[in-house]
Amino acid sequence: MSRSDGIPDLEAVVAAVFAAVFPDADITRESDFFDLGGDSGAALEIVLHLEERLGRPVHPAALLHHPVVGDLASFLMAEADSTSSK
Repeated sequence: MSRSDGIPDLEAVVAAVFAAVFPDADITRESDFFDLGGDSGAALEIVLHLEERLGRPVHPAALLHHPVVGDLASFLMAEADSTSSK
């Protein structure tokens, strides 16, 4: 689950987290948190799992503004890139 530069493939990480929280769903890059029945408890679980897997804070609003697996992964990657370039 790593790219050639050693950075985790965030889409795979996000998909794995969604799959852990929604074990009965077939998770793809188009899976939407709200369509899966996501609620505040599931949002908290996802955020906590992502923070643990990524080793950095993830604001809950990120999930609310980017509820689709692929979009959330892209946002998190852009956020990491902007933080590392400062």
